Amino acid sequence: MRAGAFLKSQWFSLSLVLLIILTGLRPALSSALSDAGWPRSSAIAMIFFLAGLNMPARESLQGLANWRLHLSVQAFCYIAIPLLTWALVRPFTSLLPDGLVMGFYLLAALPTTISMCVVLTSLSGGNVSGSLFNAITGNLAGVIISPALLILLTGSGALQIDIDIPRVIAKLVFLTIAPLAIGQILRVASREAVAPLQKRSSILTRFCILFIVYASLGSVFVTLAEGDVAPRHLYPLVLLLPIHLALLWIAWWLGKILHYSREDRIAFLFCGPQKTLALAFPIIESVASDRPDLIGLASLPIIVYHAFQLMAGSAVADRLARARSV
Repeated sequence: MRAGAFLKSQWFSLSLVLLIILTGLRPALSSALSDAGWPRSSAIAMIFFLAGLNMPARESLQGLANWRLHLSVQAFCYIAIPLLTWALVRPFTSLLPDGLVMGFYLLAALPTTISMCVVLTSLSGGNVSGSLFNAITGNLAGVIISPALLILLTGSGALQIDIDIPRVIAKLVFLTIAPLAIGQILRVASREAVAPLQKRSSILTRFCILFIVYASLGSVFVTLAEGDVAPRHLYPLVLLLPIHLALLWIAWWLGKILHYSREDRIAFLFCGPQKTLALAFPIIESVASDRPDLIGLASLPIIVYHAFQLMAGSAVADRLARARSV
């Protein structure tokens, strides 16, 4: 029974691991999808369309007054983690492939998760409205802030990527803001008609993410097979697990130092250290459109980190829920 419950709660993380293995065995189809471009772009747009259908903008405004929590979460996501990542990665930019360096910087620049932080906050008895407000505002702001941070970080060290900023913005609007707005309009105008799709949106979103991961990984294994990247270059990915655990610890105790209530500390715990996978792909797609060789490697840090944060977050939420019920 416990094994069944574990598989049910961790199926997405396990699917990511299985997908990596399967792609490594047969990378040709994945590489072809990556070269085509449009299948991955379509899946990205679908994710944001589904997010628009489910984004309760009015309800999220209930948490607007808790400005100290919101300021802490956004500062943790957009200032503290990027600065820490810059300090850790910059000395090694000449030793790592450009795509991997770009991936680490992108991971640091991303906002919190769109829905998982809210789910884990709810399961743990935290401030759900505060978590929801930060998830929505953080991701909306991330469409502008995350690419800007990535451009700043990649231009600050040995890694120099020529980025066409107007084209990046235009592509991000096409991949994220436009489908998000369409989803919101349909949510308001045809609430009953879209209700069945809303109920299945979570599973559809995860399948879209799995497809995007699959369509992005082929180029990684092709690059490895061609010898352009040595396996030792991927070892730093293992460090993402202890780094995420350290960020969880810092967020929890920083909430205590700031004298937050238990509910706000839980919201901060699950919003601050988490990073969204959904926004990562349109940014990579837009920023590295002239360098398709970077896309696969740049995707790896957020894919690995996302799997770690799902497993760690579920375990922490379960522990907090049990402590609450005692």
